[in-house]
Amino acid sequence: MRTSIDFPDPLFRTLKASAAMQGKSLRDHVLQLIERGMQQADQPQLKREPRPVPAIPTITFIEPVDRSAFLLTNEQVNEILDQDEIERYERVMRQLDKPYGGA
Repeated sequence: MRTSIDFPDPLFRTLKASAAMQGKSLRDHVLQLIERGMQQADQPQLKREPRPVPAIPTITFIEPVDRSAFLLTNEQVNEILDQDEIERYERVMRQLDKPYGGA
């Protein structure tokens, strides 16, 4: 059966050069490439095995730990953040009060 296919110019040049390098006609080279592609399409695709995920390290305490000591209320968190913001503001203001290039 005869058919026409429009190849983009760069692809056509590549196909023609590849066929010439193998000593084949363009027709035979394209047919071989199509057949090879069809055979690969018929084969089941190999699935990559997922990489193993490393285990999360755990910390084991020798003595029991009172975990409530690590829990903070929202108020406590906000106080810490407010204090941090105040300290940063004061640091910036001290820098602005220094003479240019001063110590």
